[in-house]
Amino acid sequence: RIAYAMDADGRRIAQVRYGDLDLGSDAGRAMLERRLRTAARQVCNAQVDDVVAQAEQQRCRSEAMVATRRAVAVAIDAERRAG
Repeated sequence: RIAYAMDADGRRIAQVRYGDLDLGSDAGRAMLERRLRTAARQVCNAQVDDVVAQAEQQRCRSEAMVATRRAVAVAIDAERRAG
């Protein structure tokens, strides 16, 4: 349900599918949140023990989650409108 690719700048990106989820339900929204967190972890993860690099990974994951909020809100609203 999560597809990974590289963008034109060489950064790893993720496409999280949610068409199989009922975003009108708590369970559906919770599953989408888990998928988003998994994708953010995978996109931002690097195998390092350096404290600075670990802080950068955390910042990357946080920014990735913030970046998804608008799209998630639009998807949930669309599902609610569709009934």
